[in-house]
Amino acid sequence: MALVPTIKDNDWRSARQAIASLTSLRLGPGSVPTFAGLKLTGLTSGRVPIISTGGLFSDDSLFTFDPATHALTISGLTFDAGSITDATGAISFGNENLSTTGTFGAGAITGTILAATAADGLTLGTDAATNIAGKIKLWSAGAVDWSTTLTAGVQTADANYTLPLARPTANLQALLGTNADPSVLSWGTDFGANNLSTTGTLGAGAITSSTLTDGKLPVVSTAGLLINSAGTGFVKVTSGAFSYDNSTYLTSVTPHNLLSTTHGDTTAAACARGSIIVGDSNTKWVNLVFPATPTGKVLQATATDVEWSANALGTGAFATIADYATLATPIFTSKITIGAAAGTTGSIELVGTTSGKVTLTANAAAGTPTYVFPSAVGAAGTVLTDAAGNGILSWAAGGGVESYSDLSALDGGTDVTGAELEELTDGSETTLHSHAGGGSGHVYVDRGDPAAFDFTLANFTTDGSWRDLNLSAIVTDATATVVHLRVGIKNPSAGQGFYLRKNGNSNSVSISGLSTQVATLYINNMDVWVQMDANRIIEYLAPNASWNNLDIVIKGWLKPA
Repeated sequence: MALVPTIKDNDWRSARQAIASLTSLRLGPGSVPTFAGLKLTGLTSGRVPIISTGGLFSDDSLFTFDPATHALTISGLTFDAGSITDATGAISFGNENLSTTGTFGAGAITGTILAATAADGLTLGTDAATNIAGKIKLWSAGAVDWSTTLTAGVQTADANYTLPLARPTANLQALLGTNADPSVLSWGTDFGANNLSTTGTLGAGAITSSTLTDGKLPVVSTAGLLINSAGTGFVKVTSGAFSYDNSTYLTSVTPHNLLSTTHGDTTAAACARGSIIVGDSNTKWVNLVFPATPTGKVLQATATDVEWSANALGTGAFATIADYATLATPIFTSKITIGAAAGTTGSIELVGTTSGKVTLTANAAAGTPTYVFPSAVGAAGTVLTDAAGNGILSWAAGGGVESYSDLSALDGGTDVTGAELEELTDGSETTLHSHAGGGSGHVYVDRGDPAAFDFTLANFTTDGSWRDLNLSAIVTDATATVVHLRVGIKNPSAGQGFYLRKNGNSNSVSISGLSTQVATLYINNMDVWVQMDANRIIEYLAPNASWNNLDIVIKGWLKPA
């Protein structure tokens, strides 16, 4: 139902009826009027209508709207509380400047320029009450998530700086500051009158100083500064300290005699042929005059000096200084000692007239025997013997076996061969094994007297498995078949065994070994014989236990005769 009757064209009556209906129109609380157009008078175009205190529409010049740009302008905007938000989370203020007399806070600030026009400039961080240190974070260029952050430390006072007016004028210039507030920074390399100190190493291409003079020796003063030395003379160092010596020294060489007054430690004397220079009781170098009868004289030391002395070899030692005479039969009035106990074994070498030589050498541990030779030559076939055991030698008739055939006869007719006898004489065998029925045996090769164990705990694998033990580095004879071992063991527990067998054996009845009877007791007196394979390898087994000692030394071995 329409609120007013329809107005017909050129029908004034229908128009009056419509007007009459409007003057008496009443809308109920549930009515919703719809206007095709509404025009309000008393308002200015472009301004936003507001409800005044009287409930009427009005407008204000401080609150405008531009339909073309959709720009809403509010002058003197005041927020009682809250914040400006947008559904997208981003509000752009265009090219407008934002200013505040209070504190400006932001979760993040983006843009190309951040300007602070207040007298205190831009403040980052908060004071001690909130205690947030000011910092500047600079993101790295490129597609990497790295940054550089500058953060203020825990300061003891304000530190204010004024930056340089321009960039450095040369490479490697340092940023220098003045001792003022604010400290004025500048680029340079001149540290002025300031002292440079370091606990490390100071390196420099060159060091110049206005306090040092060219040609003078630099020294360290009591204040620790490098200054010029003030003295003159020869420089000397005593206990690490420099000083000057103004004594008079020769600055040029003047020809002079060796034994002359030019030298303060000599007694003046003329040079004489054959004389030598020695030190005397007055701590002077003097001339020891050549002897008047020099032939055969030698220099001999006394308790304090050296003097010319008669030669114990006689006067025939030499005839002239350039011609040594053949020594005739020497005569000695006392014994001659050849060799020394410090490691030189005494020996006498007798050279044959045409060739060959005979050398008599004392045993390395010779003792102190004294032998007295017979007073005459012995008869043919006699030999020297010490019949009484007192070192007095005499001639006696020879005896014993004189030929291989005689030895064979003594052996009971076993036909001992010359090769077998040679084995006895050259020391390669210790026992002769030859029997009437032929055949052969084994010989024991004594290794000697080893000073240490050949194998210790570090050489064994204690895992309860049979392992190889290669003896070829010690048993060097490839024909050796059986090795003679001394074995020592020690274990924190009783009943722990160590076992040995021939390489390749598997049956338990042919195993040799020993075991601990008491905990932590070292068993070291066990001799064990084990057959080796062709490569001189045997096998061992040590249980997986905490061993203290596993020691083996090789005493010798058997090889075929």
